[in-house]
This record gives sequence, structure tokens and C-alpha cells, in this order.
Amino acid sequence: MISHSVNTLWGAVIVEELLRAGIKHACITPGGRSAPLSFAMLTNPEFTTYVHLDERSAGFFALGRAKRTGLPTPIVCTSGTAAANLHPSVIEADLSRTPMLLFTADRPSDLLYSGSNQTIFQDNIFSKSTRWNRTLPEPELNERKFRSLRSAIARSLSECNGMSPGPVHLNIPFRKPLGPLDSPDESVVDFIKNNPLATKGRVGPYTKITPGISTISDQDLVRISNIFSESKNGLIIAGPSNPHSVSSDALSTLSKSLSFPILADPLSGLRFGKHVDSSLICGGYDSYLNPITTENWPNPDVVIRFGAAPTSISLQNYLLRTESYELLIDPAGQARDPSFSSSELVSCDPTWFAHSISDRLSLEPGDLFNHFSTAESNYWNLIDSKSFFFEGLIASSILDISSDNSTIIISNSMPIRDIDRFGKPSSKQLTLIGNRGASGIDGVISTALGAASSTGDQAILLIGDIAYLHDLSGLLALNKFNLKLIIIEINNNGGGIFYRLPISKYDPPFTAGFRTPHNLDLSHSSDLYGFDFTRVSTIADFNLAYKSAIDKNESCVIEVISDPLSNQSIRENLQNLVIQNI
Repeated sequence: MISHSVNTLWGAVIVEELLRAGIKHACITPGGRSAPLSFAMLTNPEFTTYVHLDERSAGFFALGRAKRTGLPTPIVCTSGTAAANLHPSVIEADLSRTPMLLFTADRPSDLLYSGSNQTIFQDNIFSKSTRWNRTLPEPELNERKFRSLRSAIARSLSECNGMSPGPVHLNIPFRKPLGPLDSPDESVVDFIKNNPLATKGRVGPYTKITPGISTISDQDLVRISNIFSESKNGLIIAGPSNPHSVSSDALSTLSKSLSFPILADPLSGLRFGKHVDSSLICGGYDSYLNPITTENWPNPDVVIRFGAAPTSISLQNYLLRTESYELLIDPAGQARDPSFSSSELVSCDPTWFAHSISDRLSLEPGDLFNHFSTAESNYWNLIDSKSFFFEGLIASSILDISSDNSTIIISNSMPIRDIDRFGKPSSKQLTLIGNRGASGIDGVISTALGAASSTGDQAILLIGDIAYLHDLSGLLALNKFNLKLIIIEINNNGGGIFYRLPISKYDPPFTAGFRTPHNLDLSHSSDLYGFDFTRVSTIADFNLAYKSAIDKNESCVIEVISDPLSNQSIRENLQNLVIQNI
């Protein structure tokens, strides 16, 4: 039996409340000040821990797990700059509405302003990126404080899984001694015996949180239904969303009831799945929604938007040009609308809204429906007819070849844009995950490994060479936690995406300041972390290597060598063909 100090008892109570709320996994980084909580997690047989060497990797790993499961994986770190290294993943969790629970150990408050080692100002260190933050009281044998602690854990989980899921930060000051005691402390023993509610809690969570859903009045529902019923040409836009945020079946049913096409972002959860067979799900719009192609199309008179702002700038610009009545459906009542094109913000649960409207209306398709249906068919026929090799073809092949029930993690920069433009909708059940909250390229490998750790799906990562370099240390988790991940790394030796910008015409300083070629042989990473590494430079060789990797189901890296100038030229030529033929 553990001889508890007040600190280790405090840590044990936190773990008990997490377990009773159904949270059974955590990411831990080593540290002395966080020992009471880490010890409680590591020694509880019901708890699974992922011990990382650095906080940045731990944060993104926990982020990936939450994006895949919809549940937070708590993160524990020590005091000082350890907490600061979590900040990039916290920002992404905030902006992508991903639940995250952070426990940062801290020095006692009397050490502030003293020059004490490893003591920084940690209270509210993540500023506006958290849904709730609190510095807990110092552990003390006080019955009321322990009840407060149990309630704080319940509220933390409620806040990070609320209408707008996101990060919650609990800062925990610990005073020495930090570990368990060699012999029983009678005051702790007596406290446990005499205060069972505080030290043992209740059956189930100490404070049970019953969530609700956000709805609107019948009057508003009738008013909005009338807007739709009077529409001759409507659209549904499904932007990036976590897999657990909105029901794809509900939006598909809404589409069929209104006869509105769905323009589905690859991270919306709508572009892939069984519903694709019975609904008009569009995925090629990033290429064909340009002023020339749509010049003779009727403008949509109403648009319903779900999720975050779409990845496609072409789509955002199209909505601005058409000046339709645009309803943004958001459970938190927040306008994720960087183009400022929305006409009405409807604060309610998206799934409830979709079902409520579907139950009321049944409309016939308008002319715009037919234009999208024809454009979508023609676009994919054009893409399928081309055999030249470029990066976009890799994105397409990954989706074509991947097995049903695969989880595919997409890095930012060119990979997500290629998946958006060349990812053809299909009835294959694929879960796509990306860090589109802040759209950074940091921590993508760790995010992918976190997602891989939380699913039985085959996990695949599509990533560029710079993002791969950014998170090489994250690969340590691959063998440490016995994970499997197929990594497709597109190597164009630097920032190939910058060829899309006007600055590319000015060299110098373009190559040295933007393109930044690294000239590294990334195959050496396989020696460091122990996985197979294959290098290809043709689509035929890639398809063979990828099919082999899927069959073997072992971790590996397939590096695709790509020329950025050639890629940009092919993209421009392909866009011209779309304009001429759609």
C-alpha cells in the first residue's frame, strides 16, 4: 500500500475522478514537480500512460487522440518552460474546437518574484486559448479543498467537451515533499479515515455533468424553413469539422430534402462514406468554381454553412461573388467566417437543425443543382483522363488505394490543398484528420501518431518534407508505444508552396528566404527510428510501394521526390484545361 503524502493523495484523487468520468489515458512528460500526479497515473492499473520526452510532442499526440476519439487525453508536465512548449498544440485545439485537458505542475506562489529556479508565471499562461483555466489551491489536508478538487475535475471535463470544445488548463502548485512517503504519515491516514467523501468520492463522478443541446425557437425554425422553401437554387457548405461534431447522415438527409448539393471539405466528414451514393457530394469545386466557369450559372439564393471556414479559397471567393443569403449554423454561436460573407448566424446544434429542417421540407432540384452535378462529373472525368505525374496525383492515389475504414492524417501546406482539389468523393469509409485550426506545420507527425494510438484503423499520414523535419522528434513515439503509421512524405526540397505566391518572381531573395532548400537525405531518419524507407519518383512506383505498405501493415516512410517548378506548371495547365472543358 502506498504511504501517501498530501501531494500524492491529491494526485490520486485527480486520477480517480478522471477514471470515473471515463478518461483512461494520459500523456506524461518527465519532471520532478509533477511527480505526485504522474506517480498516481503511472501506478494505477486502470490508467494507460504515454510518456513523452518533450512537451511539444506530448501536446500534439494528445491532440491527435482527441481529434480521432472526441475525448480529451490529459497532459501532465512539470513547471517552467515545459508548460510553454505545450502552447502550439493548445492554440490548435482552441481554434479547431478539440477537447484538451492540461495539468501543469507549478512551484508554490511564495517562490514567485524570488528568482527561484524553474519558476515562471504559469497562471493563465495560455491566455485566450483556453475555455477555462484555474490555479488550484496548494494541496492541504482540508476536507473542503478535496471536495473542491473533485468538482474542479468534473467542471474541467465539462468545459473542454462543451458546445465549443477546447483546452482547459489546471495549474497545480506542489510543495515538497513531492513523492510518496517511506512510512505512513498518521495525519494523512487519519484524514483519509475521517473524510471518506473527500478522499474516496462517490460512485461515479463526484459531480455528474448532464450536457444539453442548443436549439432555436419554433418561430425561428418556421421563418428559416420559409427561406429555404422559397429558394430555387441552394447550396450546403460543409467545412472542416471534427468527426464527432455533426452527423454526416443528418446533413445528407438535409441535402436530399432540400435538393441542395453539398460542397464537402475533405475534413468535413461528408466527402467520404456510404451517404455519397445517395447524395450529390461535390469535391472538385476548388478547381471549377472560378468566374469564367460559373459565369452563366444561376447564383445560389441561399447557402447553409456548417463547420469552420472551408479550405478552398475558390469556394470562399465564389460565395462573396454570388452574394447569396448565407446562414452559418454554429452550436457555440461563433462566426467562423473570415470572408465576412454570412447573412445570419444561427446558434444551435447542427445535427438537430438538419433533422428539424428535413422533417419539414421536401423540395425539387433547381438549375444550380444540375450545373454542379454536370461540373462535378466532367471534372473528375478530366482528372481521371490525365496520367502525368505531379503531387496532386499522389493525394488522389492515397484515397483510391487506401482500405475501407482507414484514418488519414493530412498535413498543412500543399497536402491539404491537394486532397481538397484532387480528393474525389467516394462511398469508402475514410476518416480524414488535419490541424486546420491554426493551419500550422508543427507537430503533424505527433498528431498522426496520437490518432493512430486511438483507433484500430490503418493510419496513414500525408506530409511534406518541411513538416516532416519540423517534427522528427515525434517519431520516437512510433516504437516506444508500438504504433503503426504509414507516412507518405512529399519531398520537393523546401517550401514548394511558395511558388504559388507573387514573391516567387523575385529571386533573390525568393530561394534563400522563402523556398529555403534543405538538401538533406531524409532516409537517415529510418536508421534513427527503425522503420522501412522507400524512395519513389513516378506514380507507378508510388502505387506499388503504397499497396505493399498497406498489405504489410507495418510502419514505413514512402518518400516521393517531386520538382516544385514542374508541379506548379502542371497545376496551372490543369486549371486552364478545367476552364476550357467544364
